[in-house]
Amino acid sequence: MKNLILAHSGFGKTTSMGQIPELGIKGLDPKTTFVISTRARGLPFKGGHKNYKVINKPDEEGNRMITNNPLMIARILKYLSNPKSHITDVVIDDFNFTMQDYYMKNGLSGGFDAFKTIGKEQYAIYEVLNSHFEGPEKNLWVMAHPEVTSEGMREKWIMKTVGKMTRDAITPEGNFDQIFLGLAVWDDIENKAKKLFITNEHELISGAKSWVGMFDELEIPNDLGFIKHKINEYYS
Repeated sequence: MKNLILAHSGFGKTTSMGQIPELGIKGLDPKTTFVISTRARGLPFKGGHKNYKVINKPDEEGNRMITNNPLMIARILKYLSNPKSHITDVVIDDFNFTMQDYYMKNGLSGGFDAFKTIGKEQYAIYEVLNSHFEGPEKNLWVMAHPEVTSEGMREKWIMKTVGKMTRDAITPEGNFDQIFLGLAVWDDIENKAKKLFITNEHELISGAKSWVGMFDELEIPNDLGFIKHKINEYYS
């Protein structure tokens, strides 16, 4: 199943995949999870460095690669989607940099060709998404920053992209089964921010979607393990 997680920087998108008992986050099992990081930075939870060993090729022994190259990411996804692979969950974090980094390096010199290249390479990823990640056996989790516009009295969130080709020709949101929006609300009782995922249309934000009957609540914990449990429960 293909899942898109949209939240602002600092919300805790990466944290939601970690196994963090002190925060009540079940997270994903490192033994069956592969992480594609577009930035060479640490994972913000205890045991992240130990449990997610960085490798250079997907057939090496390890479960994390660092690359922002869309064509490389497409190859990794195709390799991991093989039913014989023990990997059940693939995380891409943070997807926006697969577009932004190329543009910052080539935008001035490449002109419009830079946008065409971005669109073409992004499509290579979506081709793999739409042909290899069906059902609960293989879950894809794409973390990204949102672009915020207005829809009446509400905010409308879509994936932040680079260039009209990616936005208009691909329409990223339409390639995902479910979209979860990260919302931080202040808890006056505990005097701290409470971080949630929105599962469907909300009074404050538009853009979330989930399968009918999968979630009983509009607001759920920011926990990919919780979502995966609901996916498995839904299919069984």
